[in-house]
Amino acid sequence: MNDLNWKYGNFSMVDGELETYNTLYIDKASINNDGLILLHKDKAIGFINLVNIIGFLKKTYISKTGLLLTNASFYMDALISLEEFVVSEGIVIISQVDYIYKKLNHFSRVSSFLGNKQTIINIIDTDVESWLLQIKKKHRYYVRKAIKSDNQRCEIKIIDSIDSSFRGQLYDIYAENMGNKGVNLLFSTKDEFINFINRNLKNIIITICFKDDEISYFNVVHTNKEVANYIMAVTTKSGMSSYASYMGVYKLYDYLYSHNFKILNFGGVDSVNNHGVYLFKRGFSGELLESPSYMIIGVGLIAWIAKSILQLRMLVKSR
Repeated sequence: MNDLNWKYGNFSMVDGELETYNTLYIDKASINNDGLILLHKDKAIGFINLVNIIGFLKKTYISKTGLLLTNASFYMDALISLEEFVVSEGIVIISQVDYIYKKLNHFSRVSSFLGNKQTIINIIDTDVESWLLQIKKKHRYYVRKAIKSDNQRCEIKIIDSIDSSFRGQLYDIYAENMGNKGVNLLFSTKDEFINFINRNLKNIIITICFKDDEISYFNVVHTNKEVANYIMAVTTKSGMSSYASYMGVYKLYDYLYSHNFKILNFGGVDSVNNHGVYLFKRGFSGELLESPSYMIIGVGLIAWIAKSILQLRMLVKSR
């Protein structure tokens, strides 16, 4: 694509919907909305948010959104144009990388790609009963067993329709159960969770399963256009024995299909350090995608220092 150029701007200047598998990048763009916009014939078709690092690396920026485009097919052209802009400005960008660019194959003296992350993507192109026949045999058995349980049911709601006090209760269940497992919380405080909800009242879907009248499982899905992003889920003690999580995913898929969603991003997986969750998500027949964890764009000493610090941080975190 010709006539691409970047300039400093704001997220609100973008014309059209941005594509992403990780819809949380859209939420982060709405918070940290200053950065660079990509122009094509005076139309803003892309965005990358930038947060400046103060101090020695003052010409270095961190992007929590990565490169977001209204059409992912021109990613390579957008990246090459961004590299030219970064070099001309003498800056360095440390950025996230979206799974939507899984086929990235780009050699450059300006951009470096570090780390590896995985997710599972389900294409929503068949009705729920046809999909049920495609998933792993064990998963299919657990789904049917949970559905046949007389004392178990699941409800799906847009978060806007749920009472604010009940939203807080969901967070308490999440924090307690994840804390018992020693898992890092996506939202470290209830206020952080509530603020996230308040920003996304119309595009968060909650699936809640009950055993008798007690919550046995729930998941939180954040949406953007036709993409649903499975960002957090909790199975309580009662839900473990009743296979509530299997029923919950089944009901979620049915809802997404009936509401014309095209993609369910099951969220990040770690086949080594969290093998149980990996097997659970993998069993629903989705495609395993890999992408780099980070991209560093820039040249010179500052870029080399930023890359070295990030590599060291990733090494320490992996131990």
